[in-house]
Amino acid sequence: PILHKYANEDVSLGSWFIGLDVEQIDERNMCCGTPP
Repeated sequence: PILHKYANEDVSLGSWFIGLDVEQIDERNMCCGTPP
């Protein structure tokens, strides 16, 4: 629901935040070497 709300307001901005969060998670997994 929250993502849908932001998507309606600004899709590009929401996608940017989601992509940034995903990149941080990927880097964290690569560094630690253990998936969540």
